[in-house]
Amino acid sequence: MRKNRRILVVVAHPDDEVLGCGGTIARHVDEGSEVTLFVLTDGVGARGESTESSHIRSLELRESARVLGITSVIQDNLPDNKLDSIPLLEVTHKIAPILDEVRPHIIYTHFLYDLNQDHSAIASAVRVLTRPSPLNVIEAVLMMEVHSSTEWAFGENSQFSPNYFIALNERQMDLKVKALSKYVSELREPPHPRRVEHARIAAQYRGAQSGCKYSEAFMLLRSVN
Repeated sequence: MRKNRRILVVVAHPDDEVLGCGGTIARHVDEGSEVTLFVLTDGVGARGESTESSHIRSLELRESARVLGITSVIQDNLPDNKLDSIPLLEVTHKIAPILDEVRPHIIYTHFLYDLNQDHSAIASAVRVLTRPSPLNVIEAVLMMEVHSSTEWAFGENSQFSPNYFIALNERQMDLKVKALSKYVSELREPPHPRRVEHARIAAQYRGAQSGCKYSEAFMLLRSVN
């Protein structure tokens, strides 16, 4: 990984960033890069929960981001779990100004075929916005897996098949776990995958696939060097 890059993480809900690439964020920070996180919904609206629940989730987001060393957190208010009902153009109009402001070298976002419709909508919008252009500086767009969504998208054409792995050291793995633990309102009991213990197990599994102790897995959407 090249150092001192501008990194943009674009996700649907608070906690997606930690589940999908929390350790990678910590590694980028360790290597002197600036990380901007853009979250497009409050993550609770579809459940009919109160404004207080939304506020709690936003506080958890900020606390988690501080653990990872994220430079900037931006949160929008698109309707949770309803992004498939919004024209794709509207979603791209939310993301485009952030791209213009950050001018990222690397973008992390969702897998195109996630079970969660919000994840898929955002991945589609990012794919449209990152079409090759001489005006941008994007070196790579990487799609991540979010446990309790990506692995549940059963079907012949919907499987996440990683072709890009980022190794994590013990400290970076510990920071991912600590950041995830801040999302108290989102953690679940076993055997649900959205729990602190599973984050370490999943990173060990991806590490075994890639020849290291821990890693996070991605699918490379496009790259220019």
